[in-house]
Amino acid sequence: MGRLRIGALGTAGMCAAALAAMPAMAHDDQAADTGASLAGDFQEGDIVVTARKREESLQDVPISISVLSAEALADQSAVRIEDAFASLPNVQFTSSSIGGVGITVRGLSSSTNNFGIESAVGVYVDEVYLPRPTAFSQAALDIARIEVLRGPQGTLFGRNTIAGVINIVTADPDDRLTAAADATYGRFDLMQLRAAASAPIGEHAGFRLSAARIKRDGWFEDRTPGHRDLAGEDIWALRGKLRVEPSAGFDITATLDYSKDKGATGNNEVLQGPFAAFEDGVNDSIASNEINAESRELVTGSVRANLDLGGHVLTSVTGYQDARYRRFNDQDYTALDVLSTGAPEEFEFFSQELRLSSDNAGPLGYIFGAYYSSLNLDGNTNAQLGSDALLAIGQAPISGYQESIVTTSHIAGKSYALFASATWQATDRIILNGGLRYSWERKHLDYEQVVTPFFLAPGVPLGLIYLFGADVPAQRQYYRDGALSGDATISYKWTPDLTSYLRYSRGYKAGGFDTTVSASPDPGSLRFESEFADLYEIGIKGSLARGAVQFSLAGFIMDFRDKQEQVFNGVNFLTSNAATASSKGVEAEIVARPLRDLRLSGALGYADATYGTFEDPLAGIDNSGNRLPEAPRWSGSASAEFTPQLTTDWALYSRAEVTFRSSSFVTNDNDPDFRTRSHALINARIGVERSDGSLGLFAWGRNITGERYLTGGFDFLGSTYIRRNIPSTWGIELRARF
Repeated sequence: MGRLRIGALGTAGMCAAALAAMPAMAHDDQAADTGASLAGDFQEGDIVVTARKREESLQDVPISISVLSAEALADQSAVRIEDAFASLPNVQFTSSSIGGVGITVRGLSSSTNNFGIESAVGVYVDEVYLPRPTAFSQAALDIARIEVLRGPQGTLFGRNTIAGVINIVTADPDDRLTAAADATYGRFDLMQLRAAASAPIGEHAGFRLSAARIKRDGWFEDRTPGHRDLAGEDIWALRGKLRVEPSAGFDITATLDYSKDKGATGNNEVLQGPFAAFEDGVNDSIASNEINAESRELVTGSVRANLDLGGHVLTSVTGYQDARYRRFNDQDYTALDVLSTGAPEEFEFFSQELRLSSDNAGPLGYIFGAYYSSLNLDGNTNAQLGSDALLAIGQAPISGYQESIVTTSHIAGKSYALFASATWQATDRIILNGGLRYSWERKHLDYEQVVTPFFLAPGVPLGLIYLFGADVPAQRQYYRDGALSGDATISYKWTPDLTSYLRYSRGYKAGGFDTTVSASPDPGSLRFESEFADLYEIGIKGSLARGAVQFSLAGFIMDFRDKQEQVFNGVNFLTSNAATASSKGVEAEIVARPLRDLRLSGALGYADATYGTFEDPLAGIDNSGNRLPEAPRWSGSASAEFTPQLTTDWALYSRAEVTFRSSSFVTNDNDPDFRTRSHALINARIGVERSDGSLGLFAWGRNITGERYLTGGFDFLGSTYIRRNIPSTWGIELRARF
C-alpha cells in the first residue's frame, strides 16, 4: 500500500478509548488514604519491557504492546501461559492439543497441520526463538512477564514475526534468599504444585530453581472401558537459572528448562453425517476404539552474556532446543474401526545472536547485530484404515482388513541475518527511529510416502487407502530465499507523560514445504514461497492524574501479499501462496486506580481481517472476500480488583473479570458449520492475604457461567466434527512467599 490511510483509523479508535486494558499491570504497594479521589498517590508502577532489545518504559515504546505480569498470570489462575491471553485485545490463542497450537494477532495466524510451514507469530523465551508450534504451549511457571507485540517485528526479531511477537521473560535470580510456593486443587481433580527458590552464591553470582507438577483429569469422557478421559493435563516442569558477574560490567546468565507433558487429545464430536448414527449427540463424550494419546518432552537452554565496553554493550544470546512430540488419534472419534492417525515430530534447534548496543547517553542510540540459526526436523504423518472403513464405501467388513499410508519428512534449514536499528532524539519532543534487516534462508526437504494396501488376492489390492494418497518415491527438494524487512517510526512527546507516534513496518515470513499427505505419485514442487506484510500504525500512549491512569490507543492497517494458505479438500491439506489479505482496526488499553484499594482495567480491540483474492483453481477453491479464520472482529476484557485492609496484617483480595469475543470462523472457507458464536466469559477470584504478601488463601472460578462455544471443526468422509471449549472450572489456592 503506497500511502498512509490514517482517516480510516480515527473513528473506530475513539470508540475504544473508554474500555481498554493493560491486563498486566502489577499489584503495587498500597499508598495513602483509602477514601481519597483519583490522584497521584495511587500511581501504577512503571512497566519495563525489552521489546526493542533494551530495557525501556512501556509508555516510551512506539509499538502496540500488551504486557502480562507475573501477578496477572496468578490473578487469572493460569495453568498454561495461554490461559491469560483471553484478556488481550486482538490476540487469540487456540489449542487443539499440546502440540496443536495457533496464535492469532490482528486476525493473522498460521496453520499447524504441516511440519514445513512457519508460524506467523514469533514466540521467544528469554530471547530464544521457539521454531515450532509444538513448543508454544507451556506451564505458567515462574514467569516475570509476557510481552505481546502486535504487527510485524522484522527488524530486531526477524523472520516469522509477520503478525507479531510473544516475548516471554522468566524470573531472574534474586540478590537475596527468597522462596515462593503455591498449591491448587480444583474441578476435574486439578492438582497443581509450583515452587521457586533463589539464593545468592557469594557476592557475584546467584541461582534460581523453579518446578511445577500439574495434573488434571480429562473433562471430555471416553466411554470405552480402559480408555482415559480426554483433554486432561499431566505436566512436569523444571527450570534452573544461574547468573554470574565475573567482573564489573560483565555478566552471564545461563538457563536450562525441562518439561514433560502427557495427555489424551481427540475431544472432537460428530455433529452430523453418517458417523453421527454411532454417537449420542454433542455432550462432551465419545466412545473410541483406539486409545487417544499424546506426549511431549522439551529441553531448552540459553546463555546470555553482556559485556560493557564503555559507551557500548556487546550482547551474545545462544539458544538450543530439543523436542520430542508424539500424537495418536482415533480419527473417526467413534467406536468404529475406521481411521487412526499419528503425527510424531522431533526437532533440534540452535541459534546464536550477537549485537552491539549504544548506551543512549546522547541523542543517537543504535543497535547492530547478526543472527544465525539451524533446524533439523523429522516429522511423520501416518494413517491406518481399519475394517469398518469399508462401510464408508458400502462394502461389508473383511476379516483382517487393514491399509496404511506413512509420509516421512526431514527438513534441514539454516537462517542468517544482519540487522541495524537507530533512534535519534531530533528535538526535545521529536524522536525518529528506523531499522533494516536482511535475512537469508536455506533449507531442504527429504520426502517420501509409502502406501501399504490390503490385497484381496496376490497382486490384487483393494486400495481404499489410495483415496488418501499414493506411493511417492524418496526425493529431495530445496528452498533458498532472501528478504529485506524493516521499520520507521516518528514519535512526538506532547508532554513528559503523553506520546504519539506514526509507524511503518514490513514483515517477512519464510517459505517452506508442503509435508502433508500427497494424493499424487508425482507431487511436483512441494515448495511454497515467502509471504510479506506492510503495516501502517498510528498510536498514542500516556498517563494522567500523576500516573493514576495509564492508557494506550493504536489504529492500524496491514496489507498481506503471497499469503501462505492451507486448505482442506475433504481428504488432504494443501498449502500454497494463494491469497492477498488485509486487516484494519484498533486496540485500546487503560488501567486506573481511583482509590488506593480499587484498580480498574479494560481492553477493546477491533480487527476487520479479510481476504482480497484467494483462489486455487486446482483445488477448486475461491475464498476471495472471506474473513480470515480465528479472527473475531471484536475482542476485549474488563476487570475490577478491590483489596481493602481487613486488619493491620490481613487484606481482602477480590477480582472479577469478563472477557469477550465476537463471532469468527474456524476455516478459511467460512463454513457456517464451523462458526464460533460471540461469547463472554466471566472469571472471579476472592481470598485473603497477608499485607506483606507472604501468605494467601484464594478461591477462583473460570468461565463460571458455563459458556460453551465451538473452538474447532472439520469434515471427514461426509461427517462434520466439532470441538468445544472447556466448561466451568474452579478451585482453591494456597500461596506462600518467604
